Amino acid sequence: FRGETDLGEIAGEKIAYRDFEERLEREIAQAYGDDRVDESTKEQARQSLWNMLIHEKVMSREYEKIGLAVSAEELFYQIKTNEPSQRLLRYFTDPQTGKVIEYFANPQTGALDPEKIVGYLQQMITNQQMDQWLPIEKDIKIDRYNTKFFNLIKKGLFVTSKDAENDFISKNKRISFRYV
Repeated sequence: FRGETDLGEIAGEKIAYRDFEERLEREIAQAYGDDRVDESTKEQARQSLWNMLIHEKVMSREYEKIGLAVSAEELFYQIKTNEPSQRLLRYFTDPQTGKVIEYFANPQTGALDPEKIVGYLQQMITNQQMDQWLPIEKDIKIDRYNTKFFNLIKKGLFVTSKDAENDFISKNKRISFRYV
């Protein structure tokens, strides 16, 4: 770093290396129970944290401007669906084996069991341990925001047949001429 202590800059705000690493350690401890994880998992967490910072400092403002929202029903659907998002799956997967933690796995398929996740959430609510669930919920919410936003962009961009025809003609039209 040659004396520089900033890791980068997002939306004009400098991100200090020390602050980033401290937050990374907290995120890892919260997600995995301790800070002893392999380097691959740590790199994933580092990338996830950087994306979260981008979301906090840039994307959330944009989502608010266009009125994008994620409802409680959507979040609950993400938990109870049989095809969980990769972000949800990450929290209930053993980083060493790459498999779903046995307690949360469906005994027949080995996949994440939505009923067990809902039960786990209800147990946390009962025991007033929501602080353990909130980072997971936040991550799922960010994923839903991103999915919705990029779907809006994808559906908003289209090419008419006339545009495609004009593009084809302009790329394939050849002109010969002489000049003196």
